[in-house]
Amino acid sequence: MTVSGVAVATVIANVISSVLLFLKLRKTDQIIRLELSALKFNSGVFGKIMRIGLPSGIQSAVFAVANIVIQSAINSLGTDVIATATAIILVLLVGKGLLAVFNADPKVIAIGYTRLKMVFSAYTFSMLYENMSGYLRGFGISLIPAVLTIIGVCGVRIFWIFTVFPKHKTFTTIMTAYPVSLFVTAVLIFITVMLCRPSHRFQMKKGEA
Repeated sequence: MTVSGVAVATVIANVISSVLLFLKLRKTDQIIRLELSALKFNSGVFGKIMRIGLPSGIQSAVFAVANIVIQSAINSLGTDVIATATAIILVLLVGKGLLAVFNADPKVIAIGYTRLKMVFSAYTFSMLYENMSGYLRGFGISLIPAVLTIIGVCGVRIFWIFTVFPKHKTFTTIMTAYPVSLFVTAVLIFITVMLCRPSHRFQMKKGEA
């Protein structure tokens, strides 16, 4: 069923998980128990969920756009590079040796190792900005980190692909978009944390109360 089969399997898995969780919450004797008669709409809680969750959802959706742009650039480099998109997980786990078992082409192995070095070395910046974004959201500041992430990650990557890549059409050029965009995002979020200082403001309000 190709793509349709993947979609159907995803829906079935989610349905089964939901049913099992529902039955568990109905039968449990613990503090957390689902009572259908107690379910009702709470406008205050809904507003808080939307205020914090909606920017994060938009951020995730925009990520897909940036990834499509990058994948299009990768596809333009030919079949060797496209084959490496599918093999990168193997490279991450065991390196060049095991990759060669599945595809012995030296070009594919070299490209996969390049992606390994570029992308996963950039995860340090990803870790930093994700933690700082979560820190801000914990204090109810959700829109600012979402906007900065869209600008830093998606904006920089799209800008990079349409300006830098046409002048230097190599796989390394594409992969450089990852550390550059994540670094810019981490710097933007860090500046926001320093300016907002949410924990300091929280302590001040707590002291006044």
